[in-house]
Order: sequence, then structure tokens, then C-alpha cells
Amino acid sequence: MRRWLNPWRYPLDCAVAWSLEPGTPIWGLGQAAAVLAVFVVILAVGLPVVAALHPPGIVFSVVTYAALAGGLVIIGGPIARRAGGWAAAFGWGRPRLADTGQILLFALIGLGARLVAGGVTLAIFPQLRHEKLSNLHLSGLSTTMVVLAIVIAVLVGPPIEELMFRGLILRAGMRRVGFLPAALVGSLIFGACHGWEEHTAAGAVFLAVNTAAFGLVQCFLVRRTARLGPAIAVHGLSNLIAAVGALATGSILLAT
Repeated sequence: MRRWLNPWRYPLDCAVAWSLEPGTPIWGLGQAAAVLAVFVVILAVGLPVVAALHPPGIVFSVVTYAALAGGLVIIGGPIARRAGGWAAAFGWGRPRLADTGQILLFALIGLGARLVAGGVTLAIFPQLRHEKLSNLHLSGLSTTMVVLAIVIAVLVGPPIEELMFRGLILRAGMRRVGFLPAALVGSLIFGACHGWEEHTAAGAVFLAVNTAAFGLVQCFLVRRTARLGPAIAVHGLSNLIAAVGALATGSILLAT
């Protein structure tokens, strides 16, 4: 038994401990790094194209999520087959009705964490108080494009991002260093992967810190359940609230 795991208290620790038993699939940080490399390549290739051609932002989102989903299938598929399925390997699965209370609780905790993180960032960068910070740019879009953007933010992005960050990356880190270091590093990476969506350095820091705080709360939720379904629901609900806020007020609520 790895000394940094607590399988008697947390279901995720138990699942990770089981995955380290002799005869189980050997995988870890290399596979997590490979998925992140897919994302970096997407940005390296896609952002110059976006800057040159100015396609609708939704097009870039669709291409990005499609590429990430493909990378997850290619990299995670062999692990899942050897482990007995995606649920056994990464906790993949849909939310359940019995998860409702936990979903609402962690949605509130996640919102609180983001407000605290945002307040601290605004204290450090007071110039941001005069900006409308959002990575959901819905103004000026047709009704069809607004609906498509919300569908992507609420139904498409959360499953892919949770599988990537709280499925593959968190478990890979826990196999080596335990929950808290893996959760902190994974959440910082999660935040950094969203920071590029703001156009100023201070805005990027705000978005990255805000998103990282939400990601850390998601890690604690997944540790309690060893399942991604509740985290996917919290993620989708959070993005829906952000979308409604962006449409109604142009506020600093952000999608993750």
C-alpha cells in the first residue's frame, strides 16, 4: 500500500490503490502528459490560424474539444480496455439522481471558491475592476450561435474536461505523489489551460486563478465519490450559471 493513499476513507484513494496492485495496467504521468501535449499542439497551431482568419470562436471550441476527445480515446482507450472499462480506469459515468444533493452542495462550494479566488486576484490587480472579464463571449451572436455556445459549454466541455483533468491527470498524479499534490498541480494546469482565453496578462491570471480554484473543489468531489458523474454535473451547472450571467449582465462569472 502506498503510504500517501487513504483507501479506508476515500473511494478515489481506494480505486487508485487497486490500480497499483500487481497485474493491473501500468500507466501514469506519461499518458497524462501526452493528453496535455495534444492541447498544447491545438493552441500552437490553432491560435495563429484564428488570428489570421478570425473564424467564429465556436468553431475553434468545436475543433478543440473534438481533438481532445480523440486524444483521450487514443491514449485512454488501451488503459480502459486493460482495466475493465472506462469506469474502472477513470471513474467515467453519468450523474445519478441520488447525486443531486451532493451536486448542489459542491456547485455552491465551487462558486464560493471562485468568488474568493476572484476577490484575491482583484485585490492584487485592481485595474481589473473596471473590466468585464468573461470567456463566454455571447454578445453579438445570433440566437443559433448563442444556443450552440451554451450547449458546448454545458454539455460538451464538462465531460471531456472532467475525464481529462479529474479522471486521467488526477489519478495519474495520485499514483505517484498522492491526492493533495496531484490535485494542486492538476488544478493549476486546468487554470492555465483556460487563461489563454483572456487578451491581457492580468485578465489571463484572473481567469486562470478563478478556474484553478474551481478545479480544486472538483478534485475534492471526485475524491469523495471516485466517479466523474457528479463532477460533470457540477461543471455543467457552473457553466450554465456563467452563461446566464454573461447574457444577463456581462458579469465576471466565467465558464470552465
